[in-house]
Amino acid sequence: MYYIYGCNHLYTQFFDDILLTVFLKDLQKAILDHVADVEYVNKTGEDLVKRSSVASSSSDQAAKPSDQTSVLQLQLASLNARWRAISDNIQEKLGQLAEGIEQLKIFEVCSYYVCV
Repeated sequence: MYYIYGCNHLYTQFFDDILLTVFLKDLQKAILDHVADVEYVNKTGEDLVKRSSVASSSSDQAAKPSDQTSVLQLQLASLNARWRAISDNIQEKLGQLAEGIEQLKIFEVCSYYVCV
């Protein structure tokens, strides 16, 4: 009876891992779907920073960035740092999950003979 429970537990764990894989793949796809949005925000922000610097250099003021321009640059840098961290984290988790599933497959094959 113990071995049967152990086998059922393995299959439950295997299906949980499959569901987790599907979830992480969907999350990865969602991130990829938003790459264009992040690029658009960056391009628009960079354009605003350039326009601000052109406007301030054409006026009588010194060519130093305004407070709003500095804030925008900091916000863009923060956005990009968080975006990279999320993307890197998802890729790392997908790699770990792939390794775990491969190990589980090996373990499942080995335990199959114990359960039979």
